[in-house]
Amino acid sequence: MKLLLFFILFISFQAIAINSASQKRINLDIKNESILSVLNFLEKNYAYRFFYSDNVVLDQQKVQIFANKATIDHVMQQLLHYTN
Repeated sequence: MKLLLFFILFISFQAIAINSASQKRINLDIKNESILSVLNFLEKNYAYRFFYSDNVVLDQQKVQIFANKATIDHVMQQLLHYTN
């Protein structure tokens, strides 16, 4: 019974942590920067990690992104709009 209670509490805390991380808001005003530099900025300032293939060219395409209290989903939609 104690083990079951432990697992229920553990899963509940994980759900709370995931929910609070997804609610983090991002402020950006980036002009004429590469996709790679935007990803690096997000990793450094907002503690996100991005994984991508080295075969993907992310440093040539210049982007413009404005976000005011936006979610990471919204920022990534704007950023990936510039890719094919």
